[in-house]
Amino acid sequence: MFAEPIPLADETHQQQISLVCDALRLAGRLRLKVQGASMLPALWPGDVLTVDSNSEPLVCGDIVMVERDGRLFVHRLVARDGSYWITCGDAVPQNDPPVESRNVLGKIVGIQRGKREWSPRANVSLFEQCVARLLAKNDCLKSLALRSRNAFGPVKNRGRRISLELS
Repeated sequence: MFAEPIPLADETHQQQISLVCDALRLAGRLRLKVQGASMLPALWPGDVLTVDSNSEPLVCGDIVMVERDGRLFVHRLVARDGSYWITCGDAVPQNDPPVESRNVLGKIVGIQRGKREWSPRANVSLFEQCVARLLAKNDCLKSLALRSRNAFGPVKNRGRRISLELS
């Protein structure tokens, strides 16, 4: 769902999460706008993601939506341990707690940013890995990246594919 958790301050948020989970299980595909910065630079707040619950097999490197502790997250699969998956946001320094396979709601199969649409890649370039690590270790840089993007808009992609984006 989102790179950052949706706050569950009231019953309405819980109903929204339940609706998202039900829609994915019934329809198999859903488009959502993402918020949060845990998947920078691959995903930016405002990106629209297409989540597919029927995409198999999942592999490490895929970006997925998971439900954990009543929250939805869009993070990258980094390891598998039996029937559990371990995920991590690209711009987060530590892995998330393991989730059962049944809590992986779907794979991100499409990203839309403005008028551009593309499919995410499981392999992240060395440059993207370096930028993500810098953002994970420095909240000031992450804040600066978000503020500059809001002020100047997204940087044009010069023919390169960008990994995952949330919506």
